[in-house]
Amino acid sequence: MSLLNPLLAIGAGALLIPLLIHIFNRSRFRTIEWGAMHLLESVISQNRRRLRIDQLILLLIRCLIPAVLAFCLARPVLTGGGLLGDAPVALAVVLDNSYSMEAADPGGTRFTAAVESACRVIGELPRGSQVAVVLTGGRPTPLF
Repeated sequence: MSLLNPLLAIGAGALLIPLLIHIFNRSRFRTIEWGAMHLLESVISQNRRRLRIDQLILLLIRCLIPAVLAFCLARPVLTGGGLLGDAPVALAVVLDNSYSMEAADPGGTRFTAAVESACRVIGELPRGSQVAVVLTGGRPTPLF
């Protein structure tokens, strides 16, 4: 797998922003002792573990959102020949045999280069693949 915009993957470092906000906000509160709190301490101690787990899950989600966004903006692409495997495919090759393709290049005509490219692609197909070759100069004619 590769990334089309690898520099945007640096934005995954933005996952530190919610973590830093969480750390700085935790130390900001002061504990004040007052009489009614003693009545609620048993309830708070029972719910403390569940609340802490809920807060950690929420923090994890907040950290993953910028990381996933940066990864998506970097546009990941799966590459390699192993994606299709050896499964047969259906391929349609459209060759332009108009006058513009008869222009001479240093290696021959453009039409000859197109035919050679098509032969190279067809030669790399797995066994059992179906190929249709169509000429489009004027009225389209299927060759085979």
